[in-house]
Amino acid sequence: MERKAKAGLSLVFLVVVVLLGRGLAFQNEPKGFRDLKWGDPPLEAMKYVTQIDGDNGYVLPDDKMQIGNCQLSRIIYIYWKNRLYMVGCGFQGQENFDVMKMICLQRFGKVPEELFDIYNWEGQVTSMTLQYDNLEGTGFLGFTSTLLNIERNQEEEKKEAEKAEGDW
Repeated sequence: MERKAKAGLSLVFLVVVVLLGRGLAFQNEPKGFRDLKWGDPPLEAMKYVTQIDGDNGYVLPDDKMQIGNCQLSRIIYIYWKNRLYMVGCGFQGQENFDVMKMICLQRFGKVPEELFDIYNWEGQVTSMTLQYDNLEGTGFLGFTSTLLNIERNQEEEKKEAEKAEGDW
C-alpha cells in the first residue's frame, strides 16, 4: 500500500512539474537584452548612474533609444553581484505605449490576464512586465532574469532570517 502511495505521489509531482514547465514559458522568450545575456558583467562602455535596492544601475552612453518605433526615454541595466539581472526601459506618452504593446504582443504572445495596462510574461529564463500610467503619461518595459531573481530573493530572505535569529 505504501509503495502505491509513493508511486501516486511521484506521478502527481511529475504532472505538476510538466504543467508548470509549460506554463512558465512564452514565445520568443529573451535570454537577456540586446547583446547582453543574463549574468554578464557590466561592459566597459557602461556608466554607473545609481543604486537601486542595493543593486548597481548602469547606462550605455551610445545606447539605441528605440524599440521598433517606440521612442525610449531611458534604458537602465541593473546588476546584482556584478551580474546582469534586470533591464528597465522607460518611455513617455500613450502613442509610445500603444506601439510597445503592439510590438510585445506580436513578439511574445498574448498574456493570460491584462489589468489596467499592465502586461506580464512569466518565463523560465525571463520575466517581463509592460505597464503604462495614464495619469503620469509614462510607461515601462522591464526584463528580469528569472533564475537570478530567485537566487537574489532567497539570499535576501536568508539575511532577514539571520537578522532575527537572536530575537526568539
